[in-house]
Amino acid sequence: MDWMRTSSDKEKDPLFHPFGAGCGTPDGAELKKIADRFNDNREEWYEKNAGDFILLEQVLACSRDDEGKCIPLPDVTDFATYWQGGDRPASPILWGGFVNEMNLKSGRFAYGSTASEMFLLEYTNGMPAEQVGWGKVKPPNRTGKPIASMLRLHDFYFTKMNRDDYLSKVMGSSLVREIGDLILRKAKGTEPKGCPHASDKAQFVGLVGHDTNLANVGKLMSLGWNFDALPVEDRLSDDDPLPAGALVFELRGRGSASFVRVYYVTQSLTQMRTGIDASKPYRIRVRGEKCSVAGECDIPIDAFNDLVNRADPQFCCACVKKYAR
Repeated sequence: MDWMRTSSDKEKDPLFHPFGAGCGTPDGAELKKIADRFNDNREEWYEKNAGDFILLEQVLACSRDDEGKCIPLPDVTDFATYWQGGDRPASPILWGGFVNEMNLKSGRFAYGSTASEMFLLEYTNGMPAEQVGWGKVKPPNRTGKPIASMLRLHDFYFTKMNRDDYLSKVMGSSLVREIGDLILRKAKGTEPKGCPHASDKAQFVGLVGHDTNLANVGKLMSLGWNFDALPVEDRLSDDDPLPAGALVFELRGRGSASFVRVYYVTQSLTQMRTGIDASKPYRIRVRGEKCSVAGECDIPIDAFNDLVNRADPQFCCACVKKYAR
């Protein structure tokens, strides 16, 4: 390994936080369409996910009799806003909410996404069962209030916020260009369009970001995966980035032709929780429109270049010496 770039919430790294770092200016009309769509559909979406919200509410055990110590989720009205200039938050879309006239940073869906993921992290970090969700959350595929059911709220929110066509361009173009620069420079000697965060002699490069980055890249490059290879009790929603999972791009050769093999690597939830066979992660097959071989996602180098070119240059930061090696 020659070099590894990691993301930090303390700095606005243009590779992982391009919008916050000032990479490009999103189209206000497009952002408004997204916010309007959220607001127009919020109640219908809430009703469709009512069962999972009920499970979450039972775990949170917040009632109107708690003297203002908490706000019951059913009392919250979701409301999305969009960036219209000024200081830049993490995303150009804020899916918040309000109660009466009090604005909240998180609406029902944003809170449901975060809370359910926290229960998952408590479980995979090996917390005693009586402490996971205050002892009210059960392991995947078990009776009670299962993690997998509530995590559908996380997947729903993720799909709307991080797998949206336009938002993926805004938030994922810098990272897609970086991946393309590293692969194509090695495969074809192509002059990088940006400033690759590794030496041209590197045989392995790790870019350690967030699950949101994986979702952005997957959407922009039309890549997806499911967890059929995992034990039944450890399967979650398709395309959901699991804790510490990795999307791998391998440059390979077949005769005189070069191609990129893409796959997803993750430990199962049981491996994360128990540590048993933790050194033997699962290799998950990836699907994609440019994959040329059944069973493996092998992308011919020119087709891979076409995927990379989906990155919108206006949302790719110019070479920033602070972050380049």
